[in-house]
Amino acid sequence: MRLSESSSPGFLPAEQVKRSTAVYAELAQDEKTRKLIEARQIYEIDRREEREDARKEGRVEGRIEGEAIGEARGLEKASLLIAKSLLLAGDSPEKVSQVTGLDVETVKNLSV
Repeated sequence: MRLSESSSPGFLPAEQVKRSTAVYAELAQDEKTRKLIEARQIYEIDRREEREDARKEGRVEGRIEGEAIGEARGLEKASLLIAKSLLLAGDSPEKVSQVTGLDVETVKNLSV
């Protein structure tokens, strides 16, 4: 299906809509064919809704994961800043490790 340049994006030209409507009307005269067409339309609507629901769910999961990563990074930065402050105050790397939860080697590697 090709849209003409003058038609709006996402809309079929009026002529094509008329042809489609005529074909549907002809096919819908047969009860079995009409039911198949309606079933197909319902199926397509359901598939679109499922895809949209999956997109929304993916966005929510991504946001939650991003927030968790950001929070972990923030806590790590805060621990490093506290560790540096404690070292500058004269506390031992072992004491700083106990207070911040950082391992002793990480504390010893901090430049103060």
